[in-house]
Amino acid sequence: MAEKKFIRTVGFYRLVEEQSLEGFPARDWQRVLGTLHDNKARVFPINGHEVDGEVFDYDGELCLRVSNDRTTAPRQRNTMTRERRPMRVRGVDWEPTEECFVRFFEQNIFGMVSTNTSAPSHSAVARWLTRALNYQGSDRLKAVAMVDKTQYERLRQMGAVSVASVALRPKDAEPGGRGLLEHSWLAARNVGTGVRVEIKVTVEKGANNQRERQSLLAESEAILEALQSGQDLGVEKAVVRGKPAGGGPIEQIDLIEATFTRRTEVELAGTAFDRSLTDRSAIEAVSESYEVLHDKLLAAIAADLGDRG
Repeated sequence: MAEKKFIRTVGFYRLVEEQSLEGFPARDWQRVLGTLHDNKARVFPINGHEVDGEVFDYDGELCLRVSNDRTTAPRQRNTMTRERRPMRVRGVDWEPTEECFVRFFEQNIFGMVSTNTSAPSHSAVARWLTRALNYQGSDRLKAVAMVDKTQYERLRQMGAVSVASVALRPKDAEPGGRGLLEHSWLAARNVGTGVRVEIKVTVEKGANNQRERQSLLAESEAILEALQSGQDLGVEKAVVRGKPAGGGPIEQIDLIEATFTRRTEVELAGTAFDRSLTDRSAIEAVSESYEVLHDKLLAAIAADLGDRG
């Protein structure tokens, strides 16, 4: 019986050709996954990890879970004494692992949610599929983050950024990211778990501060890239203000809205001793997020195809 919920980020990606980065006609991913639905885990070396994947059935829908080894076992803490101890696996045939759960949709879109930041990325999912399906040449797959092209291009056209505000909850993520994201996490490291950290960086007015504005633009681009990666960095707010390179009034851009990601509650199953994310709860979170973002996702693909003529 589920006893607790936690917040995780659901990200959406699109499969394209690895070399050209061009889209291809929508495939029937239920049929494709059906060729791998045999209760076998297929293991391949990817990015220095042994990555295994397995197709599973979720209410008649074939989905995918992909996992890799975790270098260290998670730790546990005593809520009264704050003492830390390692958590033990069940025996010599068991090892710590991190997983991502994937559901496929129309137009070669897939959504995924991960147990933690060290789980396989969307890129690893595409590489695993390529290996498992024995795709060669132009059939090889790459996963690209879905983005709101309008917002994305607005940031790319910025000449500089004068204000950046970032807020996150460190308890929702392992340390990750760099720059402002890393500093935000570190700021609360010794405070406790029930905190929300917000950092606002403002470049002082003055003609001699262009270098600082350029640096803040680079920080903003790094935050956008981190959000697109689908990593759970606990980010609840990421807003920047700046002027376009070609001149004009100051604009505000919401970096979270520029990415097709959604922070959502995911139900956990089990007791305090073995509470965990399940296939069902993960896929339900992905499905719910897809319903919310469906129209925007398809509009983004239509805009991309329109740009290509």
